[in-house]
Amino acid sequence: MSEAELQGMENSAQDVEGPKASREALEFLDSIDLKELQHCLFSDALLTVSDTGRELGEFTITVQNANYDSQPCYHVHANSHGSIDNIPCGTSVTAYISTKLETLEQSHHEYVTLQDHLLDRKSQMVRRGDQLLVNKVVTEREDVKRQTITFPLSSLEGFVSEASNLLIQRILAQQKRIPENMVFLTLDTETNITLSTYKGLGQKQQMVGQECMEVFGIERTVDSIEDVPAAWHCYFLSDGHLASRVQVGSPVTMRLTQVPLQMGGDDKDKKAVFEKKPLVWEEDMQLCSKFLDTKEALKADHASYVRQHPDLKALLADFLQFLLLRKPDDIREKREDYDELVTQEYLTTIFTQDLQCITCSGPVITMLKTVILIGGPQKGTRFRPLSFEVPKPLFPVAGVPMLQHHIEACAKVPNMKEILLIGFYQPNEELTRFLSCAQQEFKIPIRYLQEYAALGTGGGIYHFRDQILSGGPDAFFIMNADVCSEFPLPDMLDFQKEHGDTHNFVILGTTANRKQSMNYGCIVENQQTHEVLHYVEKPSTFVSDIINCGIYLFTPEIFQHIGTVFQKNQQDMLLEEQTNGWHRAEVIRLEQDIFTALAGQGKLYVYKTNRFWSQIKSAGSAIYASRLYLNQYHKTHPERLATNEDGGPKISGNVYIHPTANIDPTAVLGPNVSIGTGVTIGAGVRVRESIILHGATLQDHSCVLNSIVGWDSIIGKWARVEGTPSDPNPNDPYAKIDSETLFREGKLTPSITILGCNVNIPSEVIILNSIVLPHKDLNRSFKNQIIL
Repeated sequence: MSEAELQGMENSAQDVEGPKASREALEFLDSIDLKELQHCLFSDALLTVSDTGRELGEFTITVQNANYDSQPCYHVHANSHGSIDNIPCGTSVTAYISTKLETLEQSHHEYVTLQDHLLDRKSQMVRRGDQLLVNKVVTEREDVKRQTITFPLSSLEGFVSEASNLLIQRILAQQKRIPENMVFLTLDTETNITLSTYKGLGQKQQMVGQECMEVFGIERTVDSIEDVPAAWHCYFLSDGHLASRVQVGSPVTMRLTQVPLQMGGDDKDKKAVFEKKPLVWEEDMQLCSKFLDTKEALKADHASYVRQHPDLKALLADFLQFLLLRKPDDIREKREDYDELVTQEYLTTIFTQDLQCITCSGPVITMLKTVILIGGPQKGTRFRPLSFEVPKPLFPVAGVPMLQHHIEACAKVPNMKEILLIGFYQPNEELTRFLSCAQQEFKIPIRYLQEYAALGTGGGIYHFRDQILSGGPDAFFIMNADVCSEFPLPDMLDFQKEHGDTHNFVILGTTANRKQSMNYGCIVENQQTHEVLHYVEKPSTFVSDIINCGIYLFTPEIFQHIGTVFQKNQQDMLLEEQTNGWHRAEVIRLEQDIFTALAGQGKLYVYKTNRFWSQIKSAGSAIYASRLYLNQYHKTHPERLATNEDGGPKISGNVYIHPTANIDPTAVLGPNVSIGTGVTIGAGVRVRESIILHGATLQDHSCVLNSIVGWDSIIGKWARVEGTPSDPNPNDPYAKIDSETLFREGKLTPSITILGCNVNIPSEVIILNSIVLPHKDLNRSFKNQIIL
């Protein structure tokens, strides 16, 4: 790989007389007080839409209290991601801003992922003594350009970064006025010091969801030394929430689609008068159900907000101090004194719930989310050629897409409010259709968040942390898409409650035999408390027979630990000379980077399950996973299993048959067979331990054993398609399925037979232990071959 590097290049601006901020801008910065800044601590979430109204992505801004070098400051995180003309693109800004709106540290990242190359711009800004250090990396295809620039702080009076600009605009929006001649310093896209101005656009009416709201407009213009100036028009609600944002000349707009909960009318204390209208009982019950669902959702959001209220925090801290000093015999009696201080009924309920963490058996979980990591096309290569036609997470296992088993398990968990899929697949028709159908079936919001690149199991969730934390979940599950399990999610929640600490994290573990355990993440636990004492990912020697199942229960505190790793990676990046340091800063692995560090600190616990579990890495493991799920259908979905009926095929064991399949009554199916949509099976056909995909045809007296028959493939009369099963050792209760290498000693490893899409097998031909790529017309028998 060729790399064009500009390293060690330091351009000092000390001797250059540059632009200056105006007196009005400096006076404005001095006039801002802490109360105004405290009113800016909230989150915005907008949709990115095209000029035709088509949804393209999302835009979020979050401002929170933080500490930097033990000093109070504000943490600003803004993230815009989406796809324009099917080209993924995005911008993210993460910064620490002082109470005087000085930029202490900022990371700025822009990317556009084209089909043949990546255009990527990253900049890291940090204060070092009396200077501002800016590191810049621009990647285009295989060329990497690095530049380091230093600016003396004495020349940056009135400097505004992208992050501090977000705070300034919120303050201006709340003041509803912009002083004349307010000119600040900033950086343009080429890292030149230039000028930035603000101008009022007045007030107007704008639709926010179904409501017409009054908004105040601000135009921000950034000059450029080498290019034309750039301008943005932003409109804000009265409390500073962003209602819309557009760059002048851009075809896309960020729009607020729902009025924030904090907004309220002037007549909020007046009781609304509703027209009483008699309804038939069916309508009445339906309206009641919708009302209760909405009420519970709002209560969950409000409860999270109230818990962050400083008065409630002080009250809880006072109560804890009392317990430490007085050590009363009965804690619950003493709670009554503090309950009286909270007069509002709803606040009392929340206070009581929080105190249950101290006085009762465990914490109360009022809101949950789930994140499913689905990877991308560069992952799951062992699943080819099946993943050529459909993303691996959507491959049907036991008659339904692999992901549906995860979603179904999550939907059964009480207080589950949203499911997020994170991966780097391009948005496609199959994924969109699946999400739409799953939302309708399970009545739960499901969204796909696309990474701009593979960021690792920890980097992806950290990149989208604002989306995960939106609404204030108390905890959330992380699940890898390529696992097959009974998903004991309620048991994991109960396990966490038993330990009585809402800040604990839980790994789902199971037992493997000694040899196979080294292929997984290995966990050493305290057998009494189940705390994780030591964690090693895929060790070279035996460590433990408890392995990581790829399913986790986290609380929001996990992002502090991931953020520590991210900041460390960034600091290392500033010091190292290698050009791939930027990429390593964003790639974070939960297993190697987080679990290894948390082990032995009293934060990480393992819940061991004896229920079924398996990875789905290869096509052979899909048949084994199908068997496990078909067995589970006996107690969860018996209606999905075929039965022997008059005039129907003979069923042996667990078999799934889609209603649209056409099967001759003389066929014999099972055990462990899944028949997809539109499949045709002729007379005398025998199918066992196999998956037959959509539109396939098995002509009379053909035989399919231990195989996957691809979409629209045809197997001729009296043909035989057979593979070698790759099941775990049935005599070892802890054995797992082996992910065999494709070749061993120069020969193809015997495994199941796979026919890709639209493969034609002629009559009286035998295909044994072979992989046939899509769109092949065979004319003879094959054994132990890959047919290209």
